[in-house]
Amino acid sequence: MTVHSRLLSSVASWSDWWHRPYGDPARVHRFQAEQIRRLVARAVNVPYYAALFRNAGFKAEDIRDVSDLRHVPVSSKRDFLETPIEHLMTPGTDLDSCLILHSSGSTGEPSVIVRSHPEQRTLRLYALRAALQAGAEPWERRAFIRTDVFKPTALQQAGMFPFVNISSRQDMDLILADLHRLRPEIICSFPHLLVRLALEYTSREKRFLNVRRVIASGETFTPTDREVVHEAFGCDVFDVYGLQQCELAAWGCPYCGLYHLSEDSVIVEVLVGDRPAQPGEEGRAVITPLHSLTAPLLRFETGDLVRLPKRPRPCRIRFRQVESFVGRRRSYLPTPENTWISPIALTNAIRKVSGLGWFQIQQPTLDRVVVLYEVLRGSNGEVKGRILETLQPFFPPSMGLTAQATNSFEFTPGGKLQTVQPFRAQGGS
Repeated sequence: MTVHSRLLSSVASWSDWWHRPYGDPARVHRFQAEQIRRLVARAVNVPYYAALFRNAGFKAEDIRDVSDLRHVPVSSKRDFLETPIEHLMTPGTDLDSCLILHSSGSTGEPSVIVRSHPEQRTLRLYALRAALQAGAEPWERRAFIRTDVFKPTALQQAGMFPFVNISSRQDMDLILADLHRLRPEIICSFPHLLVRLALEYTSREKRFLNVRRVIASGETFTPTDREVVHEAFGCDVFDVYGLQQCELAAWGCPYCGLYHLSEDSVIVEVLVGDRPAQPGEEGRAVITPLHSLTAPLLRFETGDLVRLPKRPRPCRIRFRQVESFVGRRRSYLPTPENTWISPIALTNAIRKVSGLGWFQIQQPTLDRVVVLYEVLRGSNGEVKGRILETLQPFFPPSMGLTAQATNSFEFTPGGKLQTVQPFRAQGGS
């Protein structure tokens, strides 16, 4: 291939990358099919998938299209935890040259993700496209408030999409001081931290920041959380559904108000049992990242629940839509009556308690729930009573509910706050 041919091919590839979300869904489907064939051709040489395919009784050439994925058994985090890491990678992979990521373990099952550095850069480009299509500008400075440190891409080293890192392990006073000093246009962090920051910012009645948008990712972002953050900073608030296994899976759309799946970087199936969820139904999310060839993932069980819209909304972006990400299946609280209590219902309700800072709803036994909470400065001492009054209607008489003030909370190694910790029977899933 000549230099000019390579240049034209590169330009065409970048053009497709940008225009795919707006283009013909049939063309996106063909792109997915090409990527799946490429992925499966690589997966047959991976010991884990070679055994999986053999046990399922089919060959790689049997999978030619997206619909053929249904023949591949779903894999869980537990399956991967019980498999040696070298059996999950393409033979000949140099592990020392790869990027090794660890999920936060917020589902109770932390996992290890392996990908090459070029694969990581590709996934970051899809996340960048979503930010641009949600209205971000290349010159706006982002502040990432996280436990880990973001490293600059080549574009950022060249001066585009500037950003700063702010440690989330600091007190709120120091985080606010860093924001005041650095003056970012965009704030990016976990929902629990954004809400806590918004409450602190509002309580001080300071308006020293000129934030243009806030981006939440990494945890379930409820409508109540969104409203708290919006009122505090007075700007657009977006939610990004990301996973370590594929970086970006979906992003909140400013045009239609729903989420769009990142269809050319990951296939997201929403399943009820073994069948696809119907419009308006809630199902579990199963993903197949399309650009992870170093350690392929085919039909990986995320542990998340997703709700589809009853009907699609008109939008300039034509990727498939999702109504909401309901949260972790493992986060539902069991009751002695063999029913389940939604964590989203609990967190939406408790957010309305005035004077409340951090909180965690813990269920140490099947019949007992304890709410650990922090009182914001300047609030009166009735927070405990308001918490109990707000949450009691959600629990049956068989369950005891107490609340305890504290300044110590449990965070995952990745810095997430697991706000709801359900009871787990010994040996239960």
